[in-house]
Amino acid sequence: MNTLVATLGTTWQVLPEIFAYTNPGAAPLYEHSSAAGDIQEERKDYGLRPVQSLWIITTEGGIEEWQNLCQWQQYLPEPIEMRCWYIKGIEELFTPGENRAMADLIYRVALHARLHTRRNNSCLYFALAGGRKTMSAELQQAAHLFGADALLHVVDRFAKQEREQFNSLSFQSLCQPLPKEFADSIRPLVTNGDLPGNEALLNSFQELDCEFEERFPLPGFGDQQRFSIESVPAQDDLHAWVKERQKRAEALLANYRLQVSAHEKLGNFRALYGLSPQTVEKLRQTRLGCDQHKQEQELAWLRRLPKAELHCHLGGILDSAGMIRVAEAMADDLAAEDRRNREFAIWRRDMETAIRSGNIPYLKSLLPGGSLSGKPLRDNFSVTQPLSVAALLYAFRDNPQLLDSLLYGVYQQPSQFTAVGIESYEELGNLQGSGLLQSEKTLRAAMAELGAICRRERIGYLELRCSPLNYVRGDLDKDDVVRILVEEAERIEDCDVRLLFIASRHRDPEQTKEHIELALHWFDNSKSFRERFVGFDLAGAEHAMQPAAMREYFLPLHERVVRMTIHAGEGERAENIWEAVYELSADRIGHGLTLKEYPDLIDRFRDRRIALEMCPSSNRQIRGYYHPHYSPQEERKYPLSSYLEAGLRVSINTDNPGISRTSLSEEFLTAAQMTPGGLSAWHILQIIRNGYQAAFCGQEQRRSHLIEAEKKIIEAVQDGAIE
Repeated sequence: MNTLVATLGTTWQVLPEIFAYTNPGAAPLYEHSSAAGDIQEERKDYGLRPVQSLWIITTEGGIEEWQNLCQWQQYLPEPIEMRCWYIKGIEELFTPGENRAMADLIYRVALHARLHTRRNNSCLYFALAGGRKTMSAELQQAAHLFGADALLHVVDRFAKQEREQFNSLSFQSLCQPLPKEFADSIRPLVTNGDLPGNEALLNSFQELDCEFEERFPLPGFGDQQRFSIESVPAQDDLHAWVKERQKRAEALLANYRLQVSAHEKLGNFRALYGLSPQTVEKLRQTRLGCDQHKQEQELAWLRRLPKAELHCHLGGILDSAGMIRVAEAMADDLAAEDRRNREFAIWRRDMETAIRSGNIPYLKSLLPGGSLSGKPLRDNFSVTQPLSVAALLYAFRDNPQLLDSLLYGVYQQPSQFTAVGIESYEELGNLQGSGLLQSEKTLRAAMAELGAICRRERIGYLELRCSPLNYVRGDLDKDDVVRILVEEAERIEDCDVRLLFIASRHRDPEQTKEHIELALHWFDNSKSFRERFVGFDLAGAEHAMQPAAMREYFLPLHERVVRMTIHAGEGERAENIWEAVYELSADRIGHGLTLKEYPDLIDRFRDRRIALEMCPSSNRQIRGYYHPHYSPQEERKYPLSSYLEAGLRVSINTDNPGISRTSLSEEFLTAAQMTPGGLSAWHILQIIRNGYQAAFCGQEQRRSHLIEAEKKIIEAVQDGAIE
């Protein structure tokens, strides 16, 4: 039987108010309430079930109220079990001794109820609305100690006279729908749902087995009577025993936390160490990425977790459908160009005809070089960029699957999209990035797509890498680009989006210098930019220019203490990583895949807390690392696990989620799959924390993000860790 445990004071009507919340069919008090729909939804959300048993705790002075309850229940459609326990000789609570005796009785009833409902696989609810505040406080404490399926409460906004009128209602009236004015003045609610209780404490009672009944008896417990009232002598042996066990448990828990943290080279969210040892061990033992049949279940759990994204390129965020949506922002401009440029209009019409009919050879004949590459399209028809690229993408608006097939070809199969090399990988992004983002409309639309990604993936903090000079081939200048990026970053809700400028080794060094000057100009002249801009990145072919040769260009950034992240060790020698740290003062390294070849540098990374930004999917797609489902060459092991074992601050990122056909949640699962033996849920949470800790935002913002993420992590774990 589902059981409701409640304390009772001088107002018996509180119990029908709570009972009507759990049992609307038997006592539909709130049927006419303006909040009836919300009450029903809350009941459904918390999985509240009708109760068949009321266990009441009161003083000797509350016996009359108990008798009123007994009369009230006679008007219910079906009788329910009602049991009452009171302390003999205590009319009301006043002295410390009387309050300790009441605490003992509350613990005694709550504990018996918990063990009883566990044995019968039924629900247990505690009602906090009756009796003195000390009684409700002790009942709430008992729920946290012994566990409950929900804590229930009821509040009202009656004036004194209205409360007197309500209390004068007949017993029968409190089994029927209340008049609307009364129903609107009472609001039942759940204050806590699914309290697991202190497992160590419950195990202590279960170990006592039958001794428990003898040592801490509850008169009348276990008999078959449906109605009973029992007096209990004033005592506090159970209350004292629980307090002593709590002290012991706290000491053992503190020792356990020390043992857990002592074996870790890198810590986890602090609140996790406050969870029960059973929960911590479950997180440490549960491994993700080992069973393909659990992939969807594991992804669902990963999507619930808050995350930080530190390595994401603006030019690679869009998938095929996203590119079409961004191109759609140019629909009016395309129509206007059609009216001005007949040749362009005919080309668009012929393209759309080819796509509708599925005539791919004809479509390719319409494209410069017969390719979907964005570069030849840029000079087509002498139109303002990005009109030609937008026209091509917009033509696929009714068939995004075809666009995806033409762009990726065999790479739609993950087993084929492996070890393709950096050139082939980057070609997949030619239509987006500098191909499409050459107007204010497309740039703003792309940032809106980024916001949707952040919401979908529960990304609370993101650092977006961009090269503003790459987006000035249309009607924008470099300052326009910066202004738009800052405005759109500020507009994204529920995610703190920051900006990193990025220069390329393989480009003219003067362009690197121009990017640095642009960043410093805005840094000196715009408060909103200073609040969004957090660092500078150097990317591109590592062999094109060594870090030492770039040092002079970066000195102005070092003078302003701008943080640095450098792409290094993605496929080249480990010495590039060393030079990035020592020549360019890198605070983080992008990829760092060859760091494993340099053990001494690994020690330096750990000691200086230099973080690594790893991107599992793009690393596999470009370089070809082991993946049990797609690239099973075991000799090409991904170095993530060795970096974690060394205590390095590793984060997981997407790199180019659109190009890599991935999301941040999927990257965590991919990282686990690419790690022999998988990653534990504990490691996953540790890596998430690494991402927030390695963020380039200020210390106070970083601390705030960590606290907020920690709250969400605890909620996700307590709601049910991944099985």
